[in-house]
Amino acid sequence: MKFVKYITAVLLLTLLNTAIASKRNNNQPVTSEILMQDKARLAEKHFYVGVSFLKLNKYQEAIENFDLAIKYNPNLSEAYNNKGFCLGKLGQL
Repeated sequence: MKFVKYITAVLLLTLLNTAIASKRNNNQPVTSEILMQDKARLAEKHFYVGVSFLKLNKYQEAIENFDLAIKYNPNLSEAYNNKGFCLGKLGQL
C-alpha cells in the first residue's frame, strides 16, 4: 500500500508521455518549440506529483519530482520553494 501512490504517479507520467507522443503527426518534424512545450508539460506534471508526495509527507520522493520539474523548467519558482520546504522537513536545510 505504501508504494501504490508512487506507482500510480509513475504510471500517470508514463501515460502522459505516451499521449503526448501519440498526438504528434509522425511526418511532423520535431521543432524546438514542440520540445519546449513538452518540457513545460513534463515540468508541470512532475511539480504536481511532487506536491502529492509533499501532502503525503513523502519528502524525499517529493524532492525528486521537484528536481525533475526544475530540470524541465528552471523558472518554476514554486518547485524551488517546495523543494526547500521538504529539505527543511528532512533537516537538510
